[in-house]
Amino acid sequence: MKHLRARRRSVGAPVRHYGEAALGVAWALSIIVFGWAGLALDGRLGTTPLLGIAGAILGIAGGAVSLWARAGQPRGPQSLRPPQPAESSSSDRHEGEAAP
Repeated sequence: MKHLRARRRSVGAPVRHYGEAALGVAWALSIIVFGWAGLALDGRLGTTPLLGIAGAILGIAGGAVSLWARAGQPRGPQSLRPPQPAESSSSDRHEGEAAP
């Protein structure tokens, strides 16, 4: 039974390593999607290339904000560890109690 639990954990492990690549892909996709939407609106409104450029700039800004927000979140094995208990100070110990 232990080998099954260990195997289940190892299956999801490689997925965590794609975090940085996923951030870059999300940023690139936001630029492409907003730029394409701007170009599509340019075609309908006849404002070429203003809305295409504005869409690309909006995609760059939105992707940068998203990247900045996500990059600050903890990832990887260290974020999965439970928090360590705080060490007790000498004032927390009772008189006559030895330090560990």
